[in-house]
Amino acid sequence: RHLRADASSHIQQYRKGSLERSGRGLSFWFIPTGTSLSEIPMDDRSLPFLLKGQSADYQDLTVQGSIEWRALDAEKLGSRIDFTIDLASGQVVGKPIDQINNLLGSLGRRFIASYLNGNSVRAILEAGVEPLQTALRVGFQQDTSVTDMGIEIVGVGVDDVAPTSELARALQAPTFESLQQQADEATFSRRALAVE
Repeated sequence: RHLRADASSHIQQYRKGSLERSGRGLSFWFIPTGTSLSEIPMDDRSLPFLLKGQSADYQDLTVQGSIEWRALDAEKLGSRIDFTIDLASGQVVGKPIDQINNLLGSLGRRFIASYLNGNSVRAILEAGVEPLQTALRVGFQQDTSVTDMGIEIVGVGVDDVAPTSELARALQAPTFESLQQQADEATFSRRALAVE
C-alpha cells in the first residue's frame, strides 16, 4: 500500500516493533502485514473553553476563552498519546486530539480556579480579563507536564468573565440607585424653582 501525508503531518512507521521511518510529509510504499503507522498533526490547534468557578466570596462566575497549542516534539508526543491510523481506512483509530484537549482544559480550569478563589467577585470584575489571561499564561509556563509531552502552548486568550444574571443585577443596583437619586434630586430642584 501507499501512504502520502500532508506537510503538516508527522508520520511514524513501525515495522515489527522498531521505528523504520519518521518525518513530516512522508510518501512511501509499505507492506501492511507487521506495519503500524501513526500520524501526528503539527499544525496549530485551538481549544475553546467555557469554565465555571467561584470567587473568594463564593460567587459563581463564567470564564470564556481559548487555548492555542501545537505539537512541538512529535517523537515525544507519539510516545505518550496513541495516534495510530487504521491501515484500511487511513483514519486515526482513537481520539488523541480529544485526549490532549481534555488535559489542557483540565489544567486551564485549575489555573483559572486558583485565580478566582483568591479574589473577591468585585475585584475580579473590576480587573477584567487581563489578570485571568496572565494567570493562565503563567500557569502553563510553570507546569512542565505539557512540555514533557511534546506540546507547546502557542497562546491563551480570555474573552469574557461574567457573573450570574442575579449577581449582575445586584452589582448594578447601587449604581442604578445612585443615578435614580440624582434624577429625583434634579426633579425636586426643578419643582422648587418653579414654585419660587
